[in-house]
Amino acid sequence: MLKKIMTIMLSATLLMSSIVPISALDRVDRIKGSNNYETASKIADKRNFSSVILVNADKTIADGLSAAALAGATNGVILLTSKDSIPSWTQKKIDKVTEVYIIGDDEAISESIENKIKSDGKVVKRLGGKDRYDTSYQVAEEVKSITGKLEKVFIANGLKGEADIVSTSPVSYREKAPILLTNGKDIKDDIKEIADDSIERFIIGGTAVVSGNVEKRINNSVRIGGKNRFYTNKMIIDRFYSNPKDFNIVDTSDYTIAVISCSISTEKPIVLVDYRHDPIALKEARNITAVGNIADHTISKAIGYSGGLNRFNYDWTKNKYIAHALGGVGGKAYTNSPQAIEHNYNKGFRVFEIDLTFSKDGELIAWHPSSKERLREMGIPEKYASEKPTVSEFKKLKYYGKYNTMTFKEAISYMRKYKDMYLVTDFKDSLDKDVQKLYRKIVEESGQDVIDRIIPQAYTDYTYHDIMKTNQFKSMIFTTYKLKRIDENEITNFCALNGIKVLVIDYRFYTPSLVERCKTKGIKLYMNTYNDQNVVNSYTKKGVSGFYTDFLTP
Repeated sequence: MLKKIMTIMLSATLLMSSIVPISALDRVDRIKGSNNYETASKIADKRNFSSVILVNADKTIADGLSAAALAGATNGVILLTSKDSIPSWTQKKIDKVTEVYIIGDDEAISESIENKIKSDGKVVKRLGGKDRYDTSYQVAEEVKSITGKLEKVFIANGLKGEADIVSTSPVSYREKAPILLTNGKDIKDDIKEIADDSIERFIIGGTAVVSGNVEKRINNSVRIGGKNRFYTNKMIIDRFYSNPKDFNIVDTSDYTIAVISCSISTEKPIVLVDYRHDPIALKEARNITAVGNIADHTISKAIGYSGGLNRFNYDWTKNKYIAHALGGVGGKAYTNSPQAIEHNYNKGFRVFEIDLTFSKDGELIAWHPSSKERLREMGIPEKYASEKPTVSEFKKLKYYGKYNTMTFKEAISYMRKYKDMYLVTDFKDSLDKDVQKLYRKIVEESGQDVIDRIIPQAYTDYTYHDIMKTNQFKSMIFTTYKLKRIDENEITNFCALNGIKVLVIDYRFYTPSLVERCKTKGIKLYMNTYNDQNVVNSYTKKGVSGFYTDFLTP
């Protein structure tokens, strides 16, 4: 079973999905601290800044909802504090600036905190009204005093429009455009006045969030609102960004991190993500940064919707069939023989799976361990059921009296002969400690002219990482036949997060839900091993992409 999913390297790096992705990702990064204080600090590390906007979000981000424009106007970053103490991550950033704004009254951030910052020689200004609406007004007035004129303002619902507000916050930061908060039903006179004084006015959210009454009171306003937060999110991106390919993704309910991310999202829009919904704004994404504490299955859905992570080349998956053990020949399977390669290449196979192990004297040979009964049937001495032959002994053997044995080097010679041949490697030894040894040998014996057509099979997360330590292979399969059980969500997350786009199962693990998870996360599902065309046709109709086979014809 997968051992340490969270060891995934993101930089190198479910439910039904109705929209087919048309792009693919080049890169997935992550910004995440041990808590929100540290995450905010890590976000600040991504840009130069000359002021700090201090917010207490321990209970609510209400005060911070309108902070983005002020941060933009002062070239600042939004950082977090508790009421009575400043976390070390935040203090280190405050130490770098001379100007600090405190958002909220002394019930949110205490006077002792304010005095402490002043005593450190900082210029401190507090903006905090009797409620979130008044605070948004004070912030807007401060931005206006800094910029001289408000080019844009956004009017939003401060009670139930948080998702719309955080979608807007990067534009608010970039354009120094205040977000003015209402209760969604009416608008205070002072907020209306400052809104009407700006050049452009945008109402964020549909009429269920910000009523038509509010819209009527705002002069010449433009409403931006979709049928839900995800559509509104996309509409904001479409309106204020020019064909972006890079995005910051934030969990749809993590308003705190979304607001703080405004300072790094002026060119890379914030996209709200939820594993239950298609991330429609990511259809053309090429690079994604996951910010904050986002669940792996949510990130992997975002990756899948974007076409998957372009870590590997999967051109070979245009082939539905993989020749199992180099394919059957003369009605016989498991020969791993040169005759099997020739026969099946001529049948139309281009992707071949080969069983590999070390000979007794350390050479890499094509060999499928078998029982005494199977060896007897194949005409091979029974002693090799419990011990491996030396390479010289191996080369003297013939399966069924006529099919030659083959070393890995000899298999590689066929790849040089057939330039469109791919080789899927199946390591038959059970000792995981030998995986790196095996793949170092594969790299050594393959050569640069064929190594890019070698497709390793990983059996666990740690064998995957061991394989990739030996060589940056151009393709990869995750196969499950050595596992006793699987967690569908865990295993598809691992594949998506590492750019593995082929998952192989057998009948034990097939479920419609696994097919849907693979589809959602940009993974093709293959199955092994089938020789009945009716069974293959049935699974194909159920969404399986490919099959290992001994005898079927491509």
